[in-house]
Amino acid sequence: MANVLIKILGIYLFFHAISSFSFALFLELFGFFFGMPPSTTKDSASSSSLTYPLAYGLGAIVAMAVCIVLIVKSRKIAEFLFKDDDE
Repeated sequence: MANVLIKILGIYLFFHAISSFSFALFLELFGFFFGMPPSTTKDSASSSSLTYPLAYGLGAIVAMAVCIVLIVKSRKIAEFLFKDDDE
């Protein structure tokens, strides 16, 4: 049962990461074609208008990778979480 719940959690988070990635891609394309206004902070790392969408997209890719691991390794994760202490 826990195996199935972990897979459902992984699938749910995977679809959430897909929507986050597509939003970041939209922001990248919007900024490229229409020119996003420059950032209002003085920090040199955030001065690029494409820094936020790039970081958001990379975070979504990492989340997708974690979700794939959750889905593939769900049985081992469930065994690890619910192992008996009798051993």
